[in-house]
Amino acid sequence: MRRRGGLDVEVEKVTEEVQKGLENMSDWTLKQWESKQKSKRNEKTCQIGR
Repeated sequence: MRRRGGLDVEVEKVTEEVQKGLENMSDWTLKQWESKQKSKRNEKTCQIGR
């Protein structure tokens, strides 16, 4: 199954799945980063020498 001047249909499906996976991964990474930023704000600062 080839389209005229295009990629194989199966290759297009796989490419679309990979792109969706990358979007989900970047969303997850952003959420993890935001949660770490929030948790660091709540931590008490350590004062050395006191």
